[in-house]
Amino acid sequence: MDNILNHIGKTPLVHLDNLSQELKINVYAKMESMNPGKSLKDRSSKNILLQALKRKLINTKTTVIESSSGNMAIGLARVCSLLGLKFIAVVDPNINSQTLKILQLYGAHIEMVSVTDGTGSYLNTRLKRVQTLLSSIPNSYTTNQYSNPDNPQAHRHIFKEIKADLGHSPDYLFTAVSTCGSVRGILDEIAVNQDKTKVIAVDAEGSLIFSDQVKTRYIPGMGASRKPDFDITQSLYAHQLVSEQETIAGCYQLLKLECILAGGSTGAQVAALMKRAPTLEPGADVCMIVADDGERYLDTIYDTEWVKRKIDKK
Repeated sequence: MDNILNHIGKTPLVHLDNLSQELKINVYAKMESMNPGKSLKDRSSKNILLQALKRKLINTKTTVIESSSGNMAIGLARVCSLLGLKFIAVVDPNINSQTLKILQLYGAHIEMVSVTDGTGSYLNTRLKRVQTLLSSIPNSYTTNQYSNPDNPQAHRHIFKEIKADLGHSPDYLFTAVSTCGSVRGILDEIAVNQDKTKVIAVDAEGSLIFSDQVKTRYIPGMGASRKPDFDITQSLYAHQLVSEQETIAGCYQLLKLECILAGGSTGAQVAALMKRAPTLEPGADVCMIVADDGERYLDTIYDTEWVKRKIDKK
């Protein structure tokens, strides 16, 4: 029987006409926001859990645990609910109110941490809570998106689909980074086929993925307060840091030019593309990944009062 899991992936690739005209290049958006759970994390959640079941790492009595205040938590909550598994999401105060409500609707148990990890973020505190829960809950399992190889494996299909839709590999691909699972998978697929696509990773200022300059960040979905377990530095063409102000401006620019309401990581890619565009050859084929839907950010990125309170004061 067909079910919702079979409709994860095979997302559309759309040409961004107005942005392309403005920048004199061909810009395409891989619409991962059109997955059933409205984010690319549907791919990770499905692959990690189905592979864990296949290898008998989990069973119907297992409690699944993950550190995430965003789309990975939603993806896992949906798949766990469908498979009849218990799920605990370890989250932090930066979680969007819509995300929290969605998790609760899918039956996830919420573990909220409240102490930062000394980097202005909560990631390491969340990971410690995961370990505490694993040691105290019998038959528990963490999907561990930060180092589980089934995470990048799921995202190799993103590049396969882009290539199939374009009829060739793009010249450049922009993608935001956090756990670095998606970019690792894309890089693996490029390497296997020896494609010439140049991948530019987009990261938040204050993230420790490419920098040692830590800064408090409020927009979830990109950046990290630790170095990634997935090695990406050897395969990347370049990386681009963007501020949270630039991220929000990128979200509004995409909304104005293309009527695409997207999350922060997508806005950051738009900002990075605007910075890099003068260095790209005219007519180049450039892809970006619309990682999630912007409706989950109506109380944050798209709320002017929140932006004034959290972002503009920095």
